[in-house]
Amino acid sequence: MLRELHIRDFALIDKVDLEFGPGLNLLTGETGAGKSIIIDAMGLVLGDRVTASELVRAGAKRCSVEAHFTCTAGCPAGQYLADRELVHEDNENDLVVSRELTISGKSQARINGRIVTSSSLKELGELIVDVHGQTDHQSLLRPSLHLELLDSWLGEDLTSLRTDTQKEFSQASSLARELHNLQLAARERVRNLDLYRFQLEEITAANPKPGEEEDLLQERNRLANIGRLLAAADTAYSAIQNGALDALNSALGALERVEQADASLQDAVTPLRDALAYAEDFRDRIRGYRENLEDDPARQEEIEERIGVLRSLARKYGDTVEDILVYAEGLARQLEQIEHQDQREEQLGADLAESTKRLESLCGKLTARRKAGCAKFAAAVRAELADLGMQATKFEVALEAIPPAANGADKAEFVISPNPGEPLRPLAKVASGGETSRIMLALKSVLSKSAHIPTLIFDEVDVGVGGRTGAVIGAKLQAISNTAQVLCITHLPQVASRHADAHFQIEKRVVAGRTTVAVNRLDATARVLEIARMLGSDSSPTVLQHAREMLLGM
Repeated sequence: MLRELHIRDFALIDKVDLEFGPGLNLLTGETGAGKSIIIDAMGLVLGDRVTASELVRAGAKRCSVEAHFTCTAGCPAGQYLADRELVHEDNENDLVVSRELTISGKSQARINGRIVTSSSLKELGELIVDVHGQTDHQSLLRPSLHLELLDSWLGEDLTSLRTDTQKEFSQASSLARELHNLQLAARERVRNLDLYRFQLEEITAANPKPGEEEDLLQERNRLANIGRLLAAADTAYSAIQNGALDALNSALGALERVEQADASLQDAVTPLRDALAYAEDFRDRIRGYRENLEDDPARQEEIEERIGVLRSLARKYGDTVEDILVYAEGLARQLEQIEHQDQREEQLGADLAESTKRLESLCGKLTARRKAGCAKFAAAVRAELADLGMQATKFEVALEAIPPAANGADKAEFVISPNPGEPLRPLAKVASGGETSRIMLALKSVLSKSAHIPTLIFDEVDVGVGGRTGAVIGAKLQAISNTAQVLCITHLPQVASRHADAHFQIEKRVVAGRTTVAVNRLDATARVLEIARMLGSDSSPTVLQHAREMLLGM
């Protein structure tokens, strides 16, 4: 609900700060006092398109409007704020929206202190405030919402059926998309079938192994240098066999012959024996290496061919053998999908047919319940219109069949004929003014228990009526205020005398040669004077007594 409204340098307003109650809030004043300026200010802060030159107070550089709301559990704005990370930092139940407009036409909008676009402000505004009167901020005039309103009025049974329909529609849509994508890709996949098979066969036939190319490169390098390797091995073997071993044997023999004479020689004999053993082992290793060295031109050619095969695969299918093998796995999967595509298409088609059948059945049930409820809903609205002095008005809900969708196979639109002999027309095309406002009031009276917009503003809802009809309008506004916050600009004492949480008087004043609009919150005594003024005189004892009686009677 709207708690506070702060207006600065807006049209004829210099500064106004208002605190509203949770139920019925009344705004009254002389004709031309500027009552609608408050509605215009709400329009600005709710994202309406505006003209700076018309709204910024003369002599000021900018105007601003700031509105403070309370969003309790279930408030329709809550999810909107959460989805966009705009929840109030200090209190998640607080919502502060503001908009500033400069004389040059620049506009800055904020939600809970964060800068947003005016379109975001408008989206949010449509969730929390409904203005009925001389602006276009009227949810009931949007045909796209009529089905939602009808279903909400029809109750929880229909809500459950709608939920089932939405789930089935989602299922059918998912199956249809998968089938469509499969069929769309089918021709391309079939064209690639031979290519995929050739590529997989080429990789499979080559049978590349991780690390294989590195091993081949090493072997190729060894064969390319076979002559140098043989020469080096021969030289090393000859040096050990014909030189080093003889020298070590000679040295060891000399020491062994005298080691009994000096025990300390053992420290030299032992490592010499080890060195001789190492030299003999090295000689044997070199001999084995030399025996395995063989010049093999055929093997060299085979290696070159294998390296060429591996590098050809790498150019086509991946930089490494691991990449090539991953690509081959993907080819195998695609070939399997292509080979089993007909079966998958057949299964998807069958599943889609079953889902579509269930969806059509659910849509049929929705349509039947809506048709049964339309007559009751229309009768309830007509009864409200009759109470409001529009007995001759015809009102119906036009249901039109559409292809099955998430909310069924129906399109609903409220149609009305305010005057006898006139055809039923869409609600949005009905003449504006008090007549439209009363239609809105009738609809709101019927929908009040199921509506979700927490703040309703009625601007001159009682234009052109009086007497008994005015009293009925007042009673209906007060009844609506039991389930939603209501702000009502009125000129009728029958409405203004209703029990209200707050009553504001709007008046024009001239201060220092300039006209300004002031808003005063009235206490009990001031309310008597205001009702008396609306009755025709705020000084006549008889009128004052009548005003008191009206206030007491409400």
